[in-house]
Parts: sequence; structure tokens; C-alpha cells
Amino acid sequence: MIDKLILISCGLVAIGVGGLGYEYSQGRSLSDLTNQAAVSETKSVNMSNVQNLSFDMSVGDLHITPSNGNQLVVSAHGEMSKQLLEKMKLTVVKKGNSVSVSFQRHARFGIGLFLPSITSVDVDVEMPAKNYQSIAVDAGTADVSLGRTHATSTTIHDGTGDVHLSDVHSDLSVSTGTGDITMQASQLGQHTNLKAGTGDIEVTLQQVPKNVHYALQSGTGSIRWLGQRMNSKTNAIIGKGTNTFQATTGTGDITVQQG
Repeated sequence: MIDKLILISCGLVAIGVGGLGYEYSQGRSLSDLTNQAAVSETKSVNMSNVQNLSFDMSVGDLHITPSNGNQLVVSAHGEMSKQLLEKMKLTVVKKGNSVSVSFQRHARFGIGLFLPSITSVDVDVEMPAKNYQSIAVDAGTADVSLGRTHATSTTIHDGTGDVHLSDVHSDLSVSTGTGDITMQASQLGQHTNLKAGTGDIEVTLQQVPKNVHYALQSGTGSIRWLGQRMNSKTNAIIGKGTNTFQATTGTGDITVQQG
């Protein structure tokens, strides 16, 4: 695992150095790349008959919360390098019963994508509170928070960043390459799958699970289920085991607790 992380880190450094060289060849200095520019953009769309939502974010922390209206409102705000901002585009597209939101680069890459210290952007989403068929999030380098939502299925993939879930009523599939996963809920849903490459997984439940088949695994770290220390690879059934809960991390702790 450590060797793999070293290789990934070296690869990112090499890409960054290459990108910096390219920018210099285009007549841009490091100060051009690090000069900050304000980000302030808001878009909205009517959510009548919408059942599926997708979010595609290359940078920027994503915060999704419910609202009482019938409009999906997306606001990007903060600061990032001018060079990176020139390449970014916020889009909200409605097609049939689906809406897709993206905050992505629309031009060739530059060193800005590999200097997260010069990017401080939040993307706030106010989503009408109703039952959805699916919610999908694909984030490159960003924290993701999702709260008080209802959907048949929710999928979150985060390359580098933490994922925070609060009162999400849905089948869940969540993965992050490097980052922690925290989840707060009244009880476990029918199917929950949490996976972190490098990071802790912490789940806090109001009700003790009484009908679940759970599988927990940590390559390097401790596992605790409702206060009890477990083996690094644990598989057990409570009740009939109708619901399923899986939590896996390569390097990190797994904690399931009542609170």
C-alpha cells in the first residue's frame, strides 16, 4: 500500500512539473498561475417530473441540501487561480426526467488542476425535497456532503476528499480514494456499501441494527462494531440479515456506533 501511494505521489508530481513546464512555454509565470480570481455563479432549473440527478465535479467542495421550492439552485462561489477559472464551466442541463450538474474544465489541462492550495471553491446545491429514483455524484478533488435526502439509490465516487452523509434515506454505494467517510442516520438502509482506499469510516446510528448482514474489513486499522473490538475482517448476521452493510478501507479505522 505504501509503495503504491509513493508511486501515485511521484506520478502526480511528474504531471505537475510537466504542466508547469508547458505553462512556462506558453509565456506564463508562476504568479500568473497563482493569481486568485473570485468565483461567483448561480444557475437554476425547474425540477418538475425530475427523478434522476447527477453531479460531475472536477474541483470544488459539493454541498447538497433539501429545499422547500421546486427549483434546483446551484451556486459556485469562492476563489481559484485565474488560469484555472478560464478553463472551468458550470452547467445545469435538464433532459427528460433527469438533471445533470457539472463544474468541469472545458479546455486543455494546466498546472492549476494540480495545485489545490490555490483553489477554494464551494458548490452549494439546494435540491427540492422529494423522493428521487437516483442520485449520482462523481467528484475528482473535493469534499462531498449530502443531507436529508430520499432516493431509491445513491452513488458517490470521490477521487480525493471526504464524504459526509446525514439522514440519507436510500440504498448507498460510496467510495473515496483518499478521504474519510462519515455517516449519520436513524438506522441502516436496505443496502449500504462504503469503501475508502485510504481513510477512516465512521457510522453513527440512532437505532441499533436488528436485521442486518454486515461485512467489515480494514487492511491497516481497527474495527469497532457498537463498542466491540472486531477482527480486521469480520462477517456476521444479526436477525434474518435482510439488510446488508459493507465497509472496507485499505488504510484506516472502521467504527459503527450508536449515538
